[in-house]
Amino acid sequence: MLAGIWSGTLDVGSARLRMRLVIGEDDAATLYSLDQGGQPFPGKMRSERVDIEFPSVRGTFVGRLVGPDQIDGFRLQNGQDHPLLLDRGESTLSAPPRPFASERVAELREDVGSPTILETDRLILREVRNSDVDAFQHYMLRETYWRHDPREPPTPESVAALVGRFTRSQSQRPRTDYFLAAVDKRSDEFVGEASLRVRGIPTRQGAIGYGVTSSRVGQGFATEIGRGLLRLAFETLDLHRVDAQCRAENHASRRVLAKLGMREEGVFRDNLFARGEW
Repeated sequence: MLAGIWSGTLDVGSARLRMRLVIGEDDAATLYSLDQGGQPFPGKMRSERVDIEFPSVRGTFVGRLVGPDQIDGFRLQNGQDHPLLLDRGESTLSAPPRPFASERVAELREDVGSPTILETDRLILREVRNSDVDAFQHYMLRETYWRHDPREPPTPESVAALVGRFTRSQSQRPRTDYFLAAVDKRSDEFVGEASLRVRGIPTRQGAIGYGVTSSRVGQGFATEIGRGLLRLAFETLDLHRVDAQCRAENHASRRVLAKLGMREEGVFRDNLFARGEW
C-alpha cells in the first residue's frame, strides 16, 4: 500500500527543503533532498506504519497515513524533529529543471564513492581527489592566497601533503573534517576550496573556511561556497553553531561573512606568530 513515490517539504527552522521518499515493494526506502543535489538517505521500513530508519545520518522518519495519498509525520535526527508532510506522487513537487543538475552530481558521487557533494547555483563542491594536487598548488602557492594566512607560505611539497591529508580524512568515522574542491559546473574548472571542521560532536559545533582562486575573485564565489557549507553544517550534519575566522585586515573576507549572516563576536589579539610578526 505504501510502495511508490511521495513528495513534500521538510521544515528546518526557517528553511523549507523539498524532499522525495521512494518506498519499494521490498520495504526499502530512500529519502532524497532535492535542494541538496538529490542527496539520497537510504533506509528500511521497520513496521506496517511509516517508521523508517536512515543509518547513514543516524535519523528516522515516523509518520502515519492520513488518507490513501498522504503521510503526516516528522524526521527525527540528533534529538530534534522536523515536520514532513508527504503526498503520493511527484507531480506537485518535481524538481525544477537544472541545466547542469543532479545527473552530473550523481556521476561525481559514484566516482568518489561519497555523498559529500553539494550543488550551488554555479558550483559543485565535491570531495578532494589526489589528482587535484596541481590545481591546489596553482591556487595556494600564489601570494594572493597566503598573504592573509597567518602561517608560513606553502611549498609544492606541503600542498601535496595537504591534499593527501584531505583525501585520507574522507574515511574518518565519525567524520569531523570536510575539505572540498569547488569546481565550475559549466567547465569543471577549479574555482576554490571549501572546508568544514566539526569540533565536538556532542556539542554540535563547527567552523567553516573558504577560498577562491585569484582568477575568479570578485564574482561572488566565496559567498556561494560559504552558503553551501552552511547548508552542509545545519541541514545535513544538524550542527548547532558554526563560526569562522579571518585576519582583521582581510576586509573582503569579513564582508563575505557578513553576507552569510554571521555576526562578528570578537578579535583575537597576538594569538599567532608567523613570518616575523603577530
